[in-house]
Amino acid sequence: MHNTYNYSAIEEAWEQSTIAILDSCPGSGKTTAITSFLKDSDLNHVIFVTPFISEAEKELPENKLKGMGYKYPKGGHGGKVHNLSKLIQWGDTSTGNRIHRITCTHSAYTRLKPESYDQLGNYTVVIDETLDVINSIDGAHDYTDYLLQGRGTVDQSNKRFTFNEDRWFEKYKNTEVEQYNKTGKTTKDLMYEICQMGINNQLYRYSSGNWFQMLPAELLTKAKRVIIMTHGFKNSFMHCWMKINGISNSFIDTKKLGLLPEHLLIAQLRKNINFISAPRKFQELSEDRRYEILTKSHWDHLEDKGRIGELGKSLDSLIKEKMKASKENIIWTAPKKLRTTIEKHTSRLRGKIKLEKNFELADSDFLDEDELDEQLNSVHSTWLPCNIKASNDFRHITNCLYAYSLNPPPDVLNLLVTGSEFSRNDILDTFKLNNLLQFIYRGSIRDNKPMNLCIIPEHTEKLLKEFLGLPV
Repeated sequence: MHNTYNYSAIEEAWEQSTIAILDSCPGSGKTTAITSFLKDSDLNHVIFVTPFISEAEKELPENKLKGMGYKYPKGGHGGKVHNLSKLIQWGDTSTGNRIHRITCTHSAYTRLKPESYDQLGNYTVVIDETLDVINSIDGAHDYTDYLLQGRGTVDQSNKRFTFNEDRWFEKYKNTEVEQYNKTGKTTKDLMYEICQMGINNQLYRYSSGNWFQMLPAELLTKAKRVIIMTHGFKNSFMHCWMKINGISNSFIDTKKLGLLPEHLLIAQLRKNINFISAPRKFQELSEDRRYEILTKSHWDHLEDKGRIGELGKSLDSLIKEKMKASKENIIWTAPKKLRTTIEKHTSRLRGKIKLEKNFELADSDFLDEDELDEQLNSVHSTWLPCNIKASNDFRHITNCLYAYSLNPPPDVLNLLVTGSEFSRNDILDTFKLNNLLQFIYRGSIRDNKPMNLCIIPEHTEKLLKEFLGLPV
């Protein structure tokens, strides 16, 4: 990859909108181009937002942005979010100069409090991967309705919940932080997380017993300028969220910037994927046409009918005979709650993957004050969550089994369809394809090496083949 870039492509996008999207395939050089831009332009007010703690605290400040004085918020008194807000406000003076160059995680950035928003007006914000802008809240039902509506109100025009008085939360949270600092233990529960969303103006009530979290638009609109590095932005959740909030955006011309052309990257991907067809048996499992094959609802139906064991035998045969994969050289996905049941009936999915280093999850999966995100071991099960972020830990794995037709929660999908200009099918297909690409790029194709890939849900496989320009 060459290192000569035409930065005028970035400036031209910012002339159209302060929020610029850099949309390009994995491996095109997005991160290299933007970190080169940050070094060459010598901007003093920058916040670089990444999914991973290791990226924020080590890889960016010590490697990709080395020598630029980038600092990250540390734990301790008040927690990382508090210390991030202080860094944003005052910068870093450890070298004798006041430097406002910051790296942080998605989790810390999206939990900034409203009092920090105005300070963002001084900053260029770079966001690596789209933020989790909207999520339904599992476990929030009628009891949550009763408790919250006695303490606050829902604005019927936009569904946002606001506490009548919120000083109590800071009091209890400070006690919690002090206890954690003393003992290393925490008692945060679902209601803590829900209340935290309410305090940060991120809590919404869609209907009775149906609550969801949505990020405030100010996280983008208050910034001086923004770059979002991603792939498959059009019709994505973040694109819909921006439409709902009336946030305009522009696209950076990737060819002019100097990234590798998408058609070449797609050609590489097409060459490296060896599609393994699923046996007819899997299609027969969907005899009840109420279900799309291997959705969460269909998996639950198969469990209720006692057919997981029957499916397990077919999976074993598929992995052994068609994929020819060992138990230590495969990654696979299916609904998390059925993982152990599937493993019980499928001996070839009970293996362990040896890792080069401790496995790291994107820390948006952890909302505790310490943001712990590492499993303290060097092996991992072959099962991975279907929405796993951009982890590099499995790039030596050359077999991938995708046994899940992933759909967003219906209430979230309804909200996005109602509030944006995009069709239900376009949002659904983008959601499925983006999550599939994220998943398979955890494996060997990330290093431009061959991979055996079996996608059991027909429609999901069709989306990938259409993306690759293959016949379906």
